[in-house]
Amino acid sequence: MKDQRKEDFIDVKSVFYNFLSYWYYFLLSFIIFISAGYLYNRYKTPQWAGDSTILIRDESDQLVGAENIVESLEIFSSKTNLKNEIGILSSFDLINKTLKKLKFNISYYYEGKIKTSELYKKSPFQVLIDSNHIQTIGSKYEIKITSENQFKIKIKKEKVKQFDVSRDQFIENYQTNVKYENAHSFNEIIETENFKFKIIKSKFFNEKHINDNFYFIINNMENLTKRTQKKLDIHPINKDASLVKLTYKDAVPKKIIDFLNQHSIEYIETGLNQKNQIANNTIKFITDLINEITDSLQ
Repeated sequence: MKDQRKEDFIDVKSVFYNFLSYWYYFLLSFIIFISAGYLYNRYKTPQWAGDSTILIRDESDQLVGAENIVESLEIFSSKTNLKNEIGILSSFDLINKTLKKLKFNISYYYEGKIKTSELYKKSPFQVLIDSNHIQTIGSKYEIKITSENQFKIKIKKEKVKQFDVSRDQFIENYQTNVKYENAHSFNEIIETENFKFKIIKSKFFNEKHINDNFYFIINNMENLTKRTQKKLDIHPINKDASLVKLTYKDAVPKKIIDFLNQHSIEYIETGLNQKNQIANNTIKFITDLINEITDSLQ
């Protein structure tokens, strides 16, 4: 029985000192994991979130003026439903309109040695595309600024569709390989059968950008709109209020603010246009009704 107890006994002190003799391994592991965590957080592109709130008129709101007259006649209705308005706010058409107003059709990036960052409204150059020419969209145009007035441009893409900007659609049943590399000057028109644009310097350009690497992408607005729909969350603040909260996520905080503000403006303008249409229909209906009554009395 005593022998069995000796076998079950663990010398904790001995085990501790055995582990302690390898202290340098523990220290090295600690340093490696701390360094890896620091580098991950340092160079990982963070995702930010912003939100805004919109008041939506519900069915309990009082209508005034011509709208009220028509509501009472049950011919036209301008009452809105919270779910319907959320559907409008998250609709493809409204988001696409917002993105075009903000000129998100071209994205600019800086390529660092480790990290690539989007240059939202801070790019040292600006691309002006020719809307009457075929364009290659959704592909990287690599830019290396070589001097104060010159740069190199490079693009290489296989089996890419060509986009007709004037018609806002891809050319059907047509794919081509795009390969181009050359040196150009700022303000010079760059034209091939696959694209046409010129690159100008922006107010953010300075000598520090010489020998830096950048790239830009002419975005496929349909795909960009679909991606934006996934990043935009819209939900009521509570079941009793006519308030909805819009939450949008992106790697660039300023881009979030601009999108939420512009999207709210587009939504309000859409509502005003609908009200104007209702008012015009109301006036037409009343005018026609008065004319009919007048004719019947003659």
